[in-house]
Amino acid sequence: MNNRDRTRRLLAVEALFNVIPSDAFSLASSLDASITATARQARRSVSIVITNYNYRNFVGAAVESALSQTVPAREVIVVDDGSTDGSTELILRLPGIVPVLKSNGGQASAFNEGFLRSNGEIVVFLDADDRLLPHAVEKIGSVPLRGVSRVQFGLETIDSKGRSTGIYPSDTSSATGYLVGRLNSKGGFPFMPTSGNAFPREILEKLMPMPEQNWSLCADLYLVLASALIGETLNLGVALGQYRIHGDNGHFRLLGAEPFLAGERKRRQALAWKDLLSNVQRLMSRSDAERSGRALQCLLLTGSGERSLRKNHSLRAIDMVFRAPRADKLALLRRMSNAIFPPRRGRSSDNTEPKFSSRRVQAGIEELQDAAGPSTWPLLAPGIQESFFSEASSAMAGVGWSRSLFDGLRMDALCATLALRLPDCRANWWLRIAFKLSGSNLLRHLSVRLNGAHLDAIELRGTGTFDLRLPLELMPLWMPYRGPSARAACLEFEVKAPDAGRIALQSLEVGLLPDVPPRAPCLPVGREVNFGRGAAIRDRGDLRLLLGDDVLAGGWEWPDDKGVQMAGRQARLVFSVSEHGEHAVTVGLPEDPGTDLREVLQVVVNDTLVAIHTSSNHRSFSFVLPIEGPGLVVVVIEVSSHAATGLWPVVCLSTIRLDTALKAGKLPMLVPNVELDGPMLEDQVRGCDGLAVDGMVSRIVNRNFSLTFLKAPTLVGVRILLRVCAAKDWAEPVAASFMLGERKFDCWLGPDNLIALPVPDDAGHIMRLRGYVDGRAGMFALRSLRMEQVVALNNAVSRIETTRLDPLAIYSFVEMPEDWHPVIDEALWLAGHSGTIRLPPLQMAAHALDVTVLSLGKPLQRLWLACGTERIQTSKAGLQTLRLQIADATTGLKLAVGCDAVVGATAVNATGPRMLGGAICSIAIITQTIHG
Repeated sequence: MNNRDRTRRLLAVEALFNVIPSDAFSLASSLDASITATARQARRSVSIVITNYNYRNFVGAAVESALSQTVPAREVIVVDDGSTDGSTELILRLPGIVPVLKSNGGQASAFNEGFLRSNGEIVVFLDADDRLLPHAVEKIGSVPLRGVSRVQFGLETIDSKGRSTGIYPSDTSSATGYLVGRLNSKGGFPFMPTSGNAFPREILEKLMPMPEQNWSLCADLYLVLASALIGETLNLGVALGQYRIHGDNGHFRLLGAEPFLAGERKRRQALAWKDLLSNVQRLMSRSDAERSGRALQCLLLTGSGERSLRKNHSLRAIDMVFRAPRADKLALLRRMSNAIFPPRRGRSSDNTEPKFSSRRVQAGIEELQDAAGPSTWPLLAPGIQESFFSEASSAMAGVGWSRSLFDGLRMDALCATLALRLPDCRANWWLRIAFKLSGSNLLRHLSVRLNGAHLDAIELRGTGTFDLRLPLELMPLWMPYRGPSARAACLEFEVKAPDAGRIALQSLEVGLLPDVPPRAPCLPVGREVNFGRGAAIRDRGDLRLLLGDDVLAGGWEWPDDKGVQMAGRQARLVFSVSEHGEHAVTVGLPEDPGTDLREVLQVVVNDTLVAIHTSSNHRSFSFVLPIEGPGLVVVVIEVSSHAATGLWPVVCLSTIRLDTALKAGKLPMLVPNVELDGPMLEDQVRGCDGLAVDGMVSRIVNRNFSLTFLKAPTLVGVRILLRVCAAKDWAEPVAASFMLGERKFDCWLGPDNLIALPVPDDAGHIMRLRGYVDGRAGMFALRSLRMEQVVALNNAVSRIETTRLDPLAIYSFVEMPEDWHPVIDEALWLAGHSGTIRLPPLQMAAHALDVTVLSLGKPLQRLWLACGTERIQTSKAGLQTLRLQIADATTGLKLAVGCDAVVGATAVNATGPRMLGGAICSIAIITQTIHG
């Protein structure tokens, strides 16, 4: 670890001590999260275990794909399970592998033997008839694994000759996240076959050796269900392998003939439940094991398709009760009853409102997981809107819901639950839920509970939205497997019997309510404070460390070495001013946002809208505080899309500075970016000789003039911008000279001049500007004076450039032309639900894509875009620009486009293509170049 990483860790830890509670549990979780956020993630080693049984025709291709990775695997192990078709001789001749030959024992025994020979931090079990894509090891080895027990990725399908035939059914990728609830309530979930999964070594060390007796085939079923008990499933959202369909695939045949093989599928599930039940105490904590054990018993008693297995298990359970001591019989009977009829959570037995404290809620996290049922507890970010129309976005739905393509999530029962996780931060949250109500009658009582505590009672009519406030003290910490620190929110909705089935939820949006009082530190005057980095401030002889992060109240991302970025459309800064008089604030930006901030930014200080002044390079902006004297300052920064282009700027702050503002009758301190016009020069600047106010300018009445002002000693890298204009009768250039301190600048004056005068970094506190104009008196006038700070990154200048691709250019890059219609009216329309665009290699400086899309409003269409790990979707119908951050584009990019609804042209009175799935109008490639 280098000194920079050590310093970043130290600063993150010191910042945490100022914002987190003092209890050990919160301290440990926040400290763990800070190290993850600041430390550089090293690529983990990956072992590939190929299991083969009578696949002589395909095992060579599997080995070749494993050895042809862009990042080499730790080792490639080929386990032959007693093949009789000559596979053994072929495997022994293959170079670069670790051959393992054994007698026939089934797929599970091959898994056990291959894992024993592996050494990688991540293990991929590859079927001998499948293949890996070249970048599989590179992608799998770089994913974060905190709290993750299984990594899932997509698979392409190929035929027996290796020709591409499509994509493996995508519904298997919808089951991601925390899957214990879905396992306990439904007995299973869809998942990718063996070759579409990767397991961390620490997880397999708990699961291996796996049972071999019943798992000669479909052994991945046991591994997937068992891993769901001890961690979360991470879906990469990209295809990294190829699944071969050649007529002998038992698993794929089962998918195709599922209505006829339902009994076989249930039998295998029952065998998995039985093996999991015998190992659950070893895999999970005591409380989690008891809860999952009861659920597995319930599944075996009521959900198995094998009558004899259910009968034997029931007799064994009853026999256990009669053999138990008298004092334990009641407890065992209650446990059996709970397994078959799970008790309702979140309400006290006497139907009174429970009195929850934060400690009591935190102790009941297991009960919340029970109440959530099949919900996978997705982690939501502030400012993100989730739609309930797609299967993947319904992950937070617990019991009591049914999904409709036209209505979203419909509440079928009297009581239904939604479960989600929110990032752990010192703030309250709000939810905005869009609903649709069937029937014209008023729904008089929708009761809402949060983690068992009564939250609100709402009346609804027609369609619309309602807001809920989620207090921080009612949401316990979610850390079942030491994953990312988060807060758990289980929402319970309850209606009266006449209103059952009337309400449908269509979308959900979350945001921060920063009601927790911030620290509001006192900003020093004339000193620049960094966001994300420390600045030593000497205050009254005591050296203390002041962080700009202390003024962040809500709506910000985690600060990094560049600064801090807005997480949504609105964010707050809170600080204190200790001195009397007027003050101004200057905020520095690490890079050009690509637009004039005055057109997209709005600043409100203590409920008063203030004007902002920007620098010419758009790297800083300033505003004057509307208060005089000491007090608390609350700054609300709100960003909007550009009116002409519709683009959303990325606003990131790097520094903040408090200065004394201009005041008449005193020698003033010039504030960066705040412009003085001609009358203000005469009124506010002492030592203003040779100037006279003439309307909106200060006319130079003599050939010589001078101005005197103050500059903060710590302010470096600044320049004075002097605007000089000529009278109407100007005819030819005029020589002029200006002196700032001891430095002289000669120039020629035209009709309108902007003169930049650099200020030496070693200049004194008092600055004197003198000028001489070689022309007749009154010919020229000063229109404005402004001091500007030239912000640089490591003595370099950043420049934002945009390259636009029109629909015709985009169409030339589509992967499957049949997925798209030809370009019509400057739009490239999808012909189905999804399509892929493969962009050519881009410059290394390319860091974002602005994709302008068009979606229909009646019926409502929602488009989503995915590039690598980034994914975003439209929030409204019509024309919208979505920004996707990209990492490495030098090898080309794969842009996936999808739509939840394909609309016929006749439904919208269109004369274009027959089916419309949303359109791409343009792609803008955002490139940032650094010039030294």
